Amino acid sequence: MIIDARQITDRELRGSIAIIGGGAAGITLALELGKQFKDVLLLESGGLDLEPDTQKLYDGDVIGHDTAALETARLRFFGGTTNHWEGKCAPLDAIDFERLLGRPYSGWPFTLDELIPFYKRAYSYCEIGPFRTTSAIVDRAQAAVKQMAESPDLVATEFRYSPPTRFGERYRADLRASDNIKVCLHANVIDIAVADGGREVASVAVQTLSGVKFQVKAAAFILCCGGIENPRILLNCNRFFPQGIGNQNGLVGRFFMDHYEVYGASIVPDHENFNYEPLAYHYEGATRASVALMNPPDVVRREGRAGCSVIMDLEFNVSEQLQKAQKSAAYRAFQQLARNARMGGVGHALATQGCTALGDLGSIATILSDRAMAALGHKAGLKSITLRLEGEQLPNPDSRVELIDGVDALGMRKCGLDWKVPADDRNNLYQTALTLAKAVGATGFGRMVMPMKSVDDDSTIGTSFHHMGTTRMHGDPKQGVVDRNCAIHGLANFYVAGSSVFPTCGRVNPTLSIVTLAIRLADYLKTKVNA
Repeated sequence: MIIDARQITDRELRGSIAIIGGGAAGITLALELGKQFKDVLLLESGGLDLEPDTQKLYDGDVIGHDTAALETARLRFFGGTTNHWEGKCAPLDAIDFERLLGRPYSGWPFTLDELIPFYKRAYSYCEIGPFRTTSAIVDRAQAAVKQMAESPDLVATEFRYSPPTRFGERYRADLRASDNIKVCLHANVIDIAVADGGREVASVAVQTLSGVKFQVKAAAFILCCGGIENPRILLNCNRFFPQGIGNQNGLVGRFFMDHYEVYGASIVPDHENFNYEPLAYHYEGATRASVALMNPPDVVRREGRAGCSVIMDLEFNVSEQLQKAQKSAAYRAFQQLARNARMGGVGHALATQGCTALGDLGSIATILSDRAMAALGHKAGLKSITLRLEGEQLPNPDSRVELIDGVDALGMRKCGLDWKVPADDRNNLYQTALTLAKAVGATGFGRMVMPMKSVDDDSTIGTSFHHMGTTRMHGDPKQGVVDRNCAIHGLANFYVAGSSVFPTCGRVNPTLSIVTLAIRLADYLKTKVNA
């Protein structure tokens, strides 16, 4: 069921497990745990839609490298940041889990193989088809990649695209219908009470912006509020532990990572007889997929290097009429209707999308006609390949989330983000781009424009809004906040889920791995917590 905490009159709620945060991790945990436990509580700060007063609770300062304002980089309502994610999905690479020579903060407490069974289940939650260890679209694209830029330092890889799955919308009906799960909207955790000599959490204090207060007691608690809010909550809750919960070694909030993004690179081809079709988007059943380039493991292991993906978008020489049609609201509505049909449904906005599409049938006809001509062999010439580099950030203890002066409407101290962009990370982006530029020139395919002017140029480096690493996982409490089962070191019943537990971030977007780790944690708790 779904209830509004502003209407709660009880001073205390009880459950087997209390989940704090209703994003991808929290919703996945609730659905998985609801299969076994009859009284799962999910506490969500926001409502079903964006509300300015609740969103304002995310206000904070950007102290380090320039990035998006903290209030706009995340979404604080049911479904969390999946409400605006792009949907790009790929599992982490095996090398991301390795402890690499000369990198003291590298490695996970387990290997990729241990996560594969959970990735298989996560693919279903993210609606990206079945899990496979091989990629048919990568196999088909090999010849085109070699013709464009043959280099052993860049290899083809695959990304799949979720519809994208808006977790708060997609799984709302399941949660509303469940007798085993109670979702409490507008429920903000403002304090965490520790008992048993500091060895377990006894309860959490909850307050709404309207002033309703109550306690939540459970056998186990899971914090799932994201890579910035997780450490902020732990640092604010300092009644028992003066430095904050889980912060006995000063690690909460440290090792903040994001994926670097560099826009503006492009390849202008000189080739006229280039079969670009294998590099375009493809559908495998209902799932959209594309080919990208990546740094292979031997490059990642080199000093000053790390993971990096190169996303390729093809641009064609098309008429002004076709360009206008491709940007039209009617065509976007038509695309959404077609996507919903491939997924086996009509979607939530059939009437609105249908009317929008019908309002400009000329644009849709222009595009369909162009596609028909292409199918008959009349293809537009390739104008350019727009590139986007998405680079891994190596874990750095000086890159951190910390509390600052000033409090929010609930009396919680605000936080600041001191995001660091060190030399090795800039070097990895620059060297990846330079490798591709040289490979394009060597094949004679064309010319590449590079936005980064030198290794020291960070003016073009932006953020991917992927907040990771601030409650990192490690078997040693002096090197991590949570253990291999996501339990905070020293607390028997308090867990953290989401990308804040990532020890390293790899080169791929985190949502699929967030869901994967949530499923893994749910399975562990099914054996750990008494119903």
